[in-house]
Amino acid sequence: MGTTAHTSGRTASTAGRRSRRFAKLWRSMADSVDQQIRPAKSDLFNDVPAQIVEIGSGVGSNFGYLRPGTRVIAFEPNTYFHADLRAAAERHRIDLDLRAGDLRADTLPAASHELVISTLTLCSVDDVDSLLSEVRRILRPGGRLLFIEHVAAAPGSARARYQRIVRRPWRALGDGCDPCNDTYGALERSGLTLTATRLEPLGSNLDPTNLTYWGTALRDS
Repeated sequence: MGTTAHTSGRTASTAGRRSRRFAKLWRSMADSVDQQIRPAKSDLFNDVPAQIVEIGSGVGSNFGYLRPGTRVIAFEPNTYFHADLRAAAERHRIDLDLRAGDLRADTLPAASHELVISTLTLCSVDDVDSLLSEVRRILRPGGRLLFIEHVAAAPGSARARYQRIVRRPWRALGDGCDPCNDTYGALERSGLTLTATRLEPLGSNLDPTNLTYWGTALRDS
């Protein structure tokens, strides 16, 4: 799921078609992907406050893990997902504040939120460092980022070579999802303290994005 804004003219038209195509594809995959990464979600989503920020909300797959009445400020630039998000919010009794822009372009106050959730989102962000910098800015001291993300395999490994081979078609199919994105390194550089992290393959080895990294990143001060 992408978090980058689209430009005007022919580029915007092409990006719009890609986003519409991906939304259709993701609807058919969302339940099976949710099952695939459920071990990570069950590990993380057990202490969620009454208000959260979520980036790249997709079809609302995380809403069922939240308590009814939770207020979710959901950033989802792909507007073809918005009807799905509203339906999921109604189904799970989530108080949805849906925003179509990028978190980096919004005006959330500094140190204003206790929890941010990112699930399978950072893989499609061109500048992950800048996005994580914004996440850190809006988190209160002691606030948390809960993340479940695809990461690149170790350099030189057979897995890394496979990811490079499929990178271009996978990005086109997945609305910018990049199996080689340096998500792991960006989290390490974020200035947040990583705790209770896990790294393991979830799902089929034929999926170049099955290497999954999840955990909590704390803002200490």
